[in-house]
Formats: sequence, C-alpha cells, structure tokens
Amino acid sequence: TGTPETIRTGDEPGGSSETALASHGGNERSLSAARATASAYYEVWWEDFVNIDTTKVRSNIAWTWNGSCATSASGSGYFWWRSGTGWSRVSRSVYITTGCTYRRVYSDAHYRNGAFCWPLPATHTYYDNVTVRGAYNGGLRGWVNSTWTTGDCLPLHWHDKLVRVTG
Repeated sequence: TGTPETIRTGDEPGGSSETALASHGGNERSLSAARATASAYYEVWWEDFVNIDTTKVRSNIAWTWNGSCATSASGSGYFWWRSGTGWSRVSRSVYITTGCTYRRVYSDAHYRNGAFCWPLPATHTYYDNVTVRGAYNGGLRGWVNSTWTTGDCLPLHWHDKLVRVTG
C-alpha cells in the first residue's frame, strides 16, 4: 500500500478534477523472461435524471509482466465533479497493492451537492474501491466494490467502463 500524492488539480469542461498518484513499495523482482507492458483504467460515474455526468472516479494502472509474474506497476486515481452545479469533493484516496500474481490500483471518493435537491438535504455519491487489476499474464479486470447515493430527490444512475489503453 502507499500514500497518495496529488499531482494535478484543474478544470475539465463542466467541472473540476484532481489526479493523485498511488505509490508502491518494493517487492520488485528481476527475472530473465521476456517482459511486456500495458496500461489501462476502470472508471465509474454517476449521471442525473437527464443523463448529465455529476461525479466520477477512475483508477489507472501501468504494469509490466513476464508470463509468470507481474514485475512492476504504477498507478493513479482521477477524481472529477461537476463543480458548476454545486458538486464538491469531500474526500478521496488511491492505493496500489503489489504481488507476483497481479498488481492492483483502487480509489475511493465521496462527493456532496447541497444545491441539487435544495431545500431538501444534500445529495451524496460514494465510491468504494474502484479497482483496476493487471495480472502476471497481461490479463485485466476492473470492478467496484460498491457505489451508492443518499439524499437524491431525483434519481441518479451509475455507469462503468474498463479500457485497455496500451498493450
């Protein structure tokens, strides 16, 4: 596991975003077999009742493997919210786990919007373990442990996608 480090904050069309690096410990192995690399991400996002994105979380990974071991990895979390409509980020975290069988990056976040259902209580979206995993053989998986909302007066719905960028 590691400690997240913020590397960029800024604006994306329609909202605000933040990217945080996931650091990893040792456990690097030097093996003589041929190596390959890949990068990928898994993203989960919530939309409002007219299909406009409200919040999103993406876990990014780049890893190297040799057919018998995932030999190295780096990762980051991407956090976005539609700030112009009252959304704000309450918390976020991103971590990486290392091992020979696979390397995994996972991100958590909590967003809040006090204006969405005003004067009713604030609307919240939560993301628990948005995970992307690269395996020893180049295999790729993505999943979210759970994501939910509270206080939404109008229905929100969520989507996800797993994308292999390279390799």
